[in-house]
Amino acid sequence: MKVLVIGGDSFIAKGIESYLSAQGITLVRINRVELDITDELNIIQFCNSQDLPKFDAVLFAQGINPSLNTKETTIEHLSNMLAVNISGPVLLLKHIIPRLNPEGNVIFFSSIAAEKGSYDPGYAASKAAIQGLINSFANEFQSMRFNAIALGLVENSPVFNKMTPDFLQKHRDRMHQGNLIQLDHIASIVNVVLTNENLNRSIIPLTSGFR
Repeated sequence: MKVLVIGGDSFIAKGIESYLSAQGITLVRINRVELDITDELNIIQFCNSQDLPKFDAVLFAQGINPSLNTKETTIEHLSNMLAVNISGPVLLLKHIIPRLNPEGNVIFFSSIAAEKGSYDPGYAASKAAIQGLINSFANEFQSMRFNAIALGLVENSPVFNKMTPDFLQKHRDRMHQGNLIQLDHIASIVNVVLTNENLNRSIIPLTSGFR
């Protein structure tokens, strides 16, 4: 199985590759230099490249970390959140469809913030919109599957590394037995979503019961 990974230079994309490779899944990781998902012309050029192979799935691992609260936010910040998390994936799918297995699938990474909120409302809103996105795609491309994995705090991620010890402990206290999400946990769920044909239109929580 060959999977196109958008945001291939992200912490998660790089961290899950070896696990999935052992399951016979090949990740073709595309980084931000190779593809600007906020630029439709760049997307068209990428999708029309003669060197681009056929793919069985797309994994959207691109993203922007939460950074601005309501009092700090700007129209540029909000627009960029939506461009990276929502507009870009729509435009990428628009142009990549001829290169996809007609019975393949698409996976997004959502967040516990979609349900619980975030200090960054733009981040939370863009993640919450993924539910509508996958349902709309599933309506239009009925032979394919569309799912998302909603993540809690991932250990050693960029967000984790920016947290103060006190804030990190508050996060642990809200997760089952203080367990943060590990990269292998993410990879194993991605493997399930890729291979289990009964999963469609689902938001799968990998949040350690965050409450």
